[in-house]
Amino acid sequence: MKFVRYVRIYGSENPSIPFTITAFCRGPNILLSTTDVSFGQINVLEDVTKEITVFNDSLIESHFVVTFANDNKAFDVFPVESDILAGQKLTLRITANLNDVGFFRGRLILSFLHIAPMTVELKAKGFGSTLVPSIDMEKIDFGYVFIGQKAICHFSLENRGRRSQEVRWSFPKPKNDESTTVMKSIEPDQITINKGEIAHFELTIESPIAETFSFNLLCHCILNRQRSEVFNPQVIGTFIKPLIEFQLKNMTFKYVHDVLREEEISGNISSSSFVSPSKSLLMPIIQQNQIKNLSLLPLTISTVCPNHFSISPSEFTIQPQETEFLEVTFDPSYKTTFASETFDTHIRFNFQDSPHFYNLKIHSEFVFPNLSFEPSTSIDF
Repeated sequence: MKFVRYVRIYGSENPSIPFTITAFCRGPNILLSTTDVSFGQINVLEDVTKEITVFNDSLIESHFVVTFANDNKAFDVFPVESDILAGQKLTLRITANLNDVGFFRGRLILSFLHIAPMTVELKAKGFGSTLVPSIDMEKIDFGYVFIGQKAICHFSLENRGRRSQEVRWSFPKPKNDESTTVMKSIEPDQITINKGEIAHFELTIESPIAETFSFNLLCHCILNRQRSEVFNPQVIGTFIKPLIEFQLKNMTFKYVHDVLREEEISGNISSSSFVSPSKSLLMPIIQQNQIKNLSLLPLTISTVCPNHFSISPSEFTIQPQETEFLEVTFDPSYKTTFASETFDTHIRFNFQDSPHFYNLKIHSEFVFPNLSFEPSTSIDF
């Protein structure tokens, strides 16, 4: 800029003396530590941050706004707007988060007042997979599983990339020759997951015998006709038998009929006419027992009783090393004759979702005294 001013001397008849003022106007002098930021090869879906320094090498404060040259979804910056005092520095943090494999480029634009915009070139290469599992894909541990039961692991894969991906699961053959009876499957074993979609899977295992198992589950992804391994978790666990223990391994119920009381109620039970035992004398016999869970897992048990027997509780869940008290009842009221007899049966203990069961042996006796001796106490020779 340039302008003229005048100086007039009071009392002088001479004209005013002119003088010229010249000034050069410019904006702040901004210096960037770099104009090219390369992130190199980075894992997809992970934040990686780089920093650049903005230096205000001038005597005036400067205000700026940061934008991107295109529709950018791979890079972010903080702060996006700020002031830099004269002679001060400010750090810009640029973060890359890639949602696909391959190369990504971007351009950062810093707009300052009174100077031309400044640009920073950004580039990065994505590596890895944009499939995100809901569980740890290093190891899948089933822990303890009862033999004969199906154990199912539910999990999902989310496609956070920008392209559809085909997923295929397989069970590679073990390197050793160890045989195993573990039956395994995964459903679905092949599926296409579109951008932003979530696919759900079921990994199922089962074994008829007790054993410890370990195998690998291999997942391949096909993207643009290129196949790559994305997951290879080790699947481990142990199949065990359900084990229980009874305090009384055998239970005996003995009913002895009260003949004298029967005579009082019925009159003469020695008559030739058909006479049945009095129902009032055929009272239930109740005995106690205990059951203990020796397994490493909780057991849900249901019982099946033979005729004329009942048990309480008939269904229950028992934790490892815990004991449940049982009350077994025998009802002899069904008896219609005075014939003595014995019979053996059992109460069955079934385990939920398991083909295995235990039997508690029951021995029963009916005693109807039908002989009398005279004298009844002793014989003296």
